[in-house]
Amino acid sequence: MAISDAGKEVTAALLIGNTGSSFGYLAIGSDSVQTNSLGYEFTGSGAARVQTSNSLITTSVTNDTAQFIGSWTIAAPLVITEWGLFNDDTAGNSLALANIGSINAGSGDIFQLTVKVQVS
Repeated sequence: MAISDAGKEVTAALLIGNTGSSFGYLAIGSDSVQTNSLGYEFTGSGAARVQTSNSLITTSVTNDTAQFIGSWTIAAPLVITEWGLFNDDTAGNSLALANIGSINAGSGDIFQLTVKVQVS
């Protein structure tokens, strides 16, 4: 069985909230991701979860990728080592989690993260 191109588009649309509980919040932290959460999620200093700007983009076939963009204005120096995509602003389920190399962010810095989820 294969998913049709139209099926990929509908599935990607579901991820950004056209139906059901959408994934639209990004979180950052300073540890290593766990099975379903961040190891240490920032909740202050301008680094708490943010609502994302969501869109469908084309990677291989029309609208097969959900794109999530989040932006933080950092209030105090911190080191970012992980991120997660969630369906709630404080709790909820994670769709994707990843460890990243250490990113040093200083007070007043703007940190922007783009996550792309391709349905293929």
